[in-house]
Amino acid sequence: TVFGCSSNSADDEYRRLVEDLSRRQAVQQEALIRQSRDLTEASKELVESGASARRELTEMQSRLQQEFASERQSIDGQRQKLDDERREIATQRHRDPLVATAIVQSATLLIAALPMVALLLLILASRKEPVEVALTELLIEDVTAEKPLLLAGPIGQQHKRGA
Repeated sequence: TVFGCSSNSADDEYRRLVEDLSRRQAVQQEALIRQSRDLTEASKELVESGASARRELTEMQSRLQQEFASERQSIDGQRQKLDDERREIATQRHRDPLVATAIVQSATLLIAALPMVALLLLILASRKEPVEVALTELLIEDVTAEKPLLLAGPIGQQHKRGA
């Protein structure tokens, strides 16, 4: 040791430097490992969050599609009911005048036939039971008269129009 430096002191210095660098490297590796774990955990959370969001989105889409299908069925049912009601009204509009005409014609036929039925009953009654001939003749004359006295009204007038 010419200069007053011992080889031990250089080795000690070198050893301290190596130990210091080793400690720093160990600290950096620990920090890197912690960061790696944190990054891995954050990545897992991100993946789980993304998967959860996709599941929720899929569920919402499915629910919306079901609601849409349900509403569509409801609207289709209402539309079908409305169409059925329209058809029923159209049928009724066609049928009602026919029924009214049939009723009017039946009533007219009944009213027109009433004097004939009355005469027929009078004639049959005069043959089966002894009735005064004068009464029967009076009724027949009244029905056939221009101005009937007993059957004064629509029946007597209709009979005159028909005769």
